[in-house]
Amino acid sequence: MVKGKLFKGTILAITGIATCPCHLPLVLPALATPLAGTALGAFVTENSVRLFVLATIHFVGLLVYVLGRWKRFDESPSTGKKTLNGDTSSNDADQAPGRQEELQAMAATA
Repeated sequence: MVKGKLFKGTILAITGIATCPCHLPLVLPALATPLAGTALGAFVTENSVRLFVLATIHFVGLLVYVLGRWKRFDESPSTGKKTLNGDTSSNDADQAPGRQEELQAMAATA
């Protein structure tokens, strides 16, 4: 399960960097150059504006996805603990003596 999430995150990061609008003036010619003389190279050259628009839309979609995942990191209303995706499971550090008081004080000030 973790391996699949790591792979998905890696693919999203690589495609996000490659399709960033600031990188596209470098990426599209770098993609077209080794493909010169092929049908795919001709397609990239002739449709560079369309590819630029599609890559920008992909990049914006990735930003929305990542920021949406980041926003899900919230506080649980019942315990006041910081959670990810509603997971309220506790870890051993929360059970340390004196730690509960610190957590309650931090929740009260937040």
